Amino acid sequence: MRLRPGDPAPPFQADAVAGGRFDSAALRGRRWLLGFHRYAT
Repeated sequence: MRLRPGDPAPPFQADAVAGGRFDSAALRGRRWLLGFHRYAT
C-alpha cells in the first residue's frame, strides 16, 4: 500500500519508545508525525 501526502494513514499499533503500546486510532482526526530511525536498536 502506498500513501500520498494528505492520505489518511491506516490504523496500526506499535511498541512505544517510552514503553507500552502506540495506537494510531487514539489520534484519529489530529495531525501527527511518525518517524523511523534507520539504525535504532
